Amino acid sequence: MINSSIFNKHSIKTRVTLFTLGIIVIGTWILSLSISEQLHDDMQKQLANQQSSIAAILATQVDEELRERLSVLEKIGEKIAPIALIDNKLLQVTL
Repeated sequence: MINSSIFNKHSIKTRVTLFTLGIIVIGTWILSLSISEQLHDDMQKQLANQQSSIAAILATQVDEELRERLSVLEKIGEKIAPIALIDNKLLQVTL
């Protein structure tokens, strides 16, 4: 039979062991919560930076396309004769 003095609730060995185990469990739990929170914050910052970069790239592309289209419209506007603005058929042929 197992020696009951090892599992005695009032034994100093049992109290020290349980206290140490409790501190380790609580410390591990607090550490995991802290790391989880830091990881969550880091992921949010990373996603925000990524979305900001994507938005900047898309804005640059849209700006370039608009500038290109405006340039084409200006060139077409320079080539259209004032008389073509009055005659729709001539304007369609010119365009």
